[in-house]
Amino acid sequence: VDLLTDRARLTEMSKLAKSVVKWMIGGVTALYSATTVLRGMTASALDSVTIRTAKYAAGTLFPAAGSLVTGSFDTALGCALLAKNALGTISILLCLSLVMAPLVHLAARMMLFRLAAAVSQPVAEKKQTEMLRLCADHLSVLLSAMAAAVAMFVVTLGLAAGLTGFGGGG
Repeated sequence: VDLLTDRARLTEMSKLAKSVVKWMIGGVTALYSATTVLRGMTASALDSVTIRTAKYAAGTLFPAAGSLVTGSFDTALGCALLAKNALGTISILLCLSLVMAPLVHLAARMMLFRLAAAVSQPVAEKKQTEMLRLCADHLSVLLSAMAAAVAMFVVTLGLAAGLTGFGGGG
């Protein structure tokens, strides 16, 4: 605002807000990733224990055909795991393909503002060049927020795809 008029001075307030937003993006991303990973690790261990218990119960419930039942159980779990992993991979790739266009678009606009600031510096007033540079800086913060949101979503999809503890022997 202070680039448009000489009366209002809000440069330092803008710098403070930008710094707070950057720290918040980093903190929320780190906190979310840590809690999601911990939740995924505990759920995977619980799934593994549940599957081993079910296989043991099936083996002892049918003593004559216990190994056949547990073998069929392992085969069914393997097929389910294969399908789940394929769907997880497809969902991550689909998510990335959907968000790449807006991310690239925003990055291109940011670079255009930086280019406009660089080209206009020799011929325009200092305030106009500074305004273009500040617009690019604010788009940079928006781009980092979008990238953090995408990263958190991809982490969630990845953990959901790899959440089960299938495949432990026993």
